[in-house]
Amino acid sequence: MTDTTTTCTGEHPANQPHPDPQSLDWAPRRATCAFGPAELDALPYVGRFEIIEGALLVSHRPTLAHQAIATELATLLGQHRPDDLRVLTGPVDFRPSEWVSLQPDVLVCHRDDLGRHILEHPPFLAVEILSSATRTTDTTLKPSLYEKAGVDSYWMLDPTEQTLTVLELVNGQYAERAVVTGGEVFTADLPFPVEVVPGRLTDHPSQREHDPTAKTGTDAEA
Repeated sequence: MTDTTTTCTGEHPANQPHPDPQSLDWAPRRATCAFGPAELDALPYVGRFEIIEGALLVSHRPTLAHQAIATELATLLGQHRPDDLRVLTGPVDFRPSEWVSLQPDVLVCHRDDLGRHILEHPPFLAVEILSSATRTTDTTLKPSLYEKAGVDSYWMLDPTEQTLTVLELVNGQYAERAVVTGGEVFTADLPFPVEVVPGRLTDHPSQREHDPTAKTGTDAEA
């Protein structure tokens, strides 16, 4: 993944020229000055904005295939959730500290933790759906951030490989709970019992058109 540096002018973001969505390459962009919640909230919505230790990361709006996968997973989780939990799809801001704001693609939280605009308490589950632009961030940087924030379980769903990687907190550190591919079944205990088959979630025509190398459900189970 290529990171692009965005230089701040010192002005409040609301007073700076809005970026042209057509001109951005949409690799995650790292700002060279500190961003906080006030600066984040002032930005126009041209993509997904996250803050990592004061650095602003901007990613492309998700594709329809990406949204379809997130919706499929959220629907599955929603069918099995206890009454006191809620399943949400992004963009939802999870702000564990002043200089960190993350937007998991899917999350599970307690219904009493829902604030008006943001989530401050750690969700029980955070899910990132990998893409070419976000793969490095989602697989190398975010695990440490979610771990530090106390998120019980972190799932990384790879649509191209139809693979689900599951990390769970053990004594405050993530341990690899499972890696399942295609038609294999992952039986989750956290945040509640549910069976997940990555091949069923990721086998969408729109995904194959977006990435011709993506496996089909038949290929994955062969």
